[in-house]
Amino acid sequence: MDTLIKLAGTGISVGAVMAANKVLQAGWHKATGKDAPTKPGDNDDDTIKEILIWAVLTTVVSTAIKFGVAKTTQRASRSMRDPREV
Repeated sequence: MDTLIKLAGTGISVGAVMAANKVLQAGWHKATGKDAPTKPGDNDDDTIKEILIWAVLTTVVSTAIKFGVAKTTQRASRSMRDPREV
């Protein structure tokens, strides 16, 4: 059962990070009026400042999602083993 929960957690984490990335890209476009600097060399107008801000922003959001999903799957795993431990 733990393996199933871990697989589900991985799937949820990947899906949530992908969705968050789409939301961040839309927000970036709305805030700056141009596409997010997601692919190196695609846009010569990207500044180092913009690239670094995008990198930090996406890293923080994806890490927060991954940790949140990991904590949730740990709780779910514990509760399936012993419901009194929740």
